[in-house]
Amino acid sequence: MAKVLISALGANPKREYRKANYLIDKETYEEPFIGVALTKHYKIDKNIIIGTSKSLWEEYYKVYAEYLNKEYDEDFYLHLAEKIEENSISEEDLTILNKNLNKTHYGVLIEDGMNNNELMKNFEILMKITEKLDSGDELYIDITHSFRSISLYMFIIMNYLQNVSDKNIKIKGITYGMLGGEIDGKTPVVDLNILYEAIEWIKAASEFKKFGNSHSLTNLIEDSTVKTKLQNFTNAINLSYVVELKNQIKQLEKIQEISKEMEGFAKYIIPTVVKDFVDRFKNYVKQEKEYIFQFEVAKYFYEKEMYSNAYLVLHESIITYLIENSEDISKKYNDKETRDRVKDVIRTSFRIQDLKKDPDFKELTNAYNGITDIRNSIAHATGENRVYAVDIVNFEKRKEKLGRIYEKNRVFHINDYFR
Repeated sequence: MAKVLISALGANPKREYRKANYLIDKETYEEPFIGVALTKHYKIDKNIIIGTSKSLWEEYYKVYAEYLNKEYDEDFYLHLAEKIEENSISEEDLTILNKNLNKTHYGVLIEDGMNNNELMKNFEILMKITEKLDSGDELYIDITHSFRSISLYMFIIMNYLQNVSDKNIKIKGITYGMLGGEIDGKTPVVDLNILYEAIEWIKAASEFKKFGNSHSLTNLIEDSTVKTKLQNFTNAINLSYVVELKNQIKQLEKIQEISKEMEGFAKYIIPTVVKDFVDRFKNYVKQEKEYIFQFEVAKYFYEKEMYSNAYLVLHESIITYLIENSEDISKKYNDKETRDRVKDVIRTSFRIQDLKKDPDFKELTNAYNGITDIRNSIAHATGENRVYAVDIVNFEKRKEKLGRIYEKNRVFHINDYFR
């Protein structure tokens, strides 16, 4: 495990940086580059420095050679200065610089970033920085001398490491030295970790809004009650436990009240993301008819591209519809035996004259049979005889057909045909 600092190296017509008294955690460091101050303070093992062909590479070499108590090679210093003057510094020059600085200072040469081609090239170059990091490394990022788009690239790299890379890299600090904002002759070094936290909160909120996944969100929340309620809501969604989902949506309403007393990012993000679900389902949660709620949940799953859940719930809504529209058994929609008997009536309805002649029931049966084939393929993880792309597209047609049937709210007295 190493402590790694990524920072940027700017340019200056005078070919030097003036020294500043950098104030970090009440400690003061008089240095020309903030990187030296950060290296000393955090005991950095490896520096990754980003710059262009015009950056102060020769001064960087001189300052760090002194810091590392290395013998100063004036010829190499002049070589770098000449190459910079000619705008011809190369990767080879930076490799030699690294060698001369104990092989712990990796220079990364980028373009000026003046057009899309250069910006894309910079992205490709900077993403390769991750190859210089090992799992378990602790990363510090400084944007003091960043220029143009470098600060944004820093945040992109940070997000990549946290959300895409399989390396376990911990972001330990994001800093900015407030040059020009000195207080009593000292330049405060500001901790910008709060911006990283904001990105994490926004990412977590997006996951919850898109898929009802509260995993990232609960990792950020401190309130144990809110954590538990959000986890329960996510579990109900992932398992398609629709009855429990209705209960958990009611719990989300309680979170709205609790979150008013929260602080920081939670105070603004939690009420917003919870409101989306509450507003979407609040009228359906209050519905007496369970099949209407199931139907809405199926549509929600489809919108979120959770197609298996969508078909499973849509299928069950048909059984619930028939039970709730049969007076004697209308409250038994959660009873397994009753549901099985309704399915049996549907399967044998071609033998029952009253149902066979009923155009509404026939339409409902046709819809049920088509959805059942898909539901079985999903439940049994087969689907070898199905075209998944067609089933996904046809969900809309099946949903619209069931919507028209449900609007009629027909009473079928399905229990009259129980055997």
